[in-house]
Amino acid sequence: MPLVSRTSRAAFTLIELLLVVAIIALLISILLPALSKSRNAARVAICTSNMRQLAVAEATYATDYKDRIGALNWAPGKVNGDTAISNIPAGTSWLECQGRQAKDIVLRLQGKDRPAVQNRFFNRNFWHLAAIDGGYFGSTNCINPTSGCPSDDWVLRWQKNEDNYSALVGSSPEPSANPAGAYEWYRPYWSSYQLVPVAFAPDKHKGTNFTLSQVTNRHHLFNGGGNGPVLGQRTVSEVSFPSQKVFIFDIFDRHSYRRPIWHAYTIASQPLAFFDSSVRFLKTRDSRPGWNPDTAPANPNITPPPTTYQYNPSTGFPGYDHPTLSGAVFDNVTGYFRWTRDGLRGYDY
Repeated sequence: MPLVSRTSRAAFTLIELLLVVAIIALLISILLPALSKSRNAARVAICTSNMRQLAVAEATYATDYKDRIGALNWAPGKVNGDTAISNIPAGTSWLECQGRQAKDIVLRLQGKDRPAVQNRFFNRNFWHLAAIDGGYFGSTNCINPTSGCPSDDWVLRWQKNEDNYSALVGSSPEPSANPAGAYEWYRPYWSSYQLVPVAFAPDKHKGTNFTLSQVTNRHHLFNGGGNGPVLGQRTVSEVSFPSQKVFIFDIFDRHSYRRPIWHAYTIASQPLAFFDSSVRFLKTRDSRPGWNPDTAPANPNITPPPTTYQYNPSTGFPGYDHPTLSGAVFDNVTGYFRWTRDGLRGYDY
C-alpha cells in the first residue's frame, strides 16, 4: 500500500503573533529609558570635554600673553594686528572695539568680510575667537565644534549655515544691533558656553570705571554705563580662589532636567569650568549667591543683597530661550555664579 506524504505548514497563530508583539513592545519600553540615559550621558561627557578643552586653551593663552585672560581685548586708541580695521580711533566705545576685533578675526581666519557690530558685548558668546586666533585649538576655523554643546540644536544649525543669512536669522532676529542685521552673521561662530562677566570686565564700579551688571528684566543684556567699562583687560593672577571660582558656564542646563532650563534656577545643574581648568558637574543651588557690582556697599563688612533679575523668554531670542519653569511670562531668579560676589576675588563653590 503506497504511503501518503503530508506537507505540514508551520505558521504563527494569531494569539502567538500578538504575544510576540507584546513581548517586543515590553522590551522596547524597558530599553528606551536606558538608551535615553546613555545618550544623555554621552552628551554630558562631550559637553564636559568641550569645557575642559576651552579651560585649558584659556590657561595656555594666559601663560603666553602676560597672564591675561583670553577674551576680545582691543582698546580705543590702539593699533592691533596688521589689517585695515585694526587701527582703533581714540574715543571709540569699548563695545565697538570688541566688534572690530571679532570682524578682524573672522576676516583673517575665515575669509568672510562681516560687518563690525558696534553695540554688543561680544565677549559674552564670542570670547573664544581670541583663543582660536591664537591657535589654541589646533585649528584656525572659527566654526569650532568645541564651542557648541551637543544638546544646543541652534548652535549646531548655525554652524552648518555660515553663508545662509535667512537660516541664521530664522525666528530670532536682533533688531537693536548696530548696524541693523549685522549680528546674525556671527552666529556660526557662537559659543554655547559663556565667560563669567568679571573675566573680561571690572569687579566693581570705581569712578568712571563702570562694571557690567544684569539688566533687571532682560536676562541676556548687561548694563555697562556710558561707553561701557574697560573690557578684556583682566588677568588670571587676580583670581583669589581658582578652584572655587566659576570661569565658563552654559546659560542653560541642558542635561539634568527633562528639558533645557535657565542656569539660575535652583534645580539646575551642569558642567562648570573653573579657573584651575577643572570641570565639575554641580548644582546651581549649592553656589554662593551673586550680586550687582554697581551697588556694592561702601562698608566692606556689609554683605550686599543677592542679584535678582527676571528670566523672561519673550525678551530673548525666539526659539532659543526655553519656557519658564513656572509657566508664567517670567520668573525671578538669583545671579549665582554669573555674578560672583567680589568678582575675581570672590568664590562660588
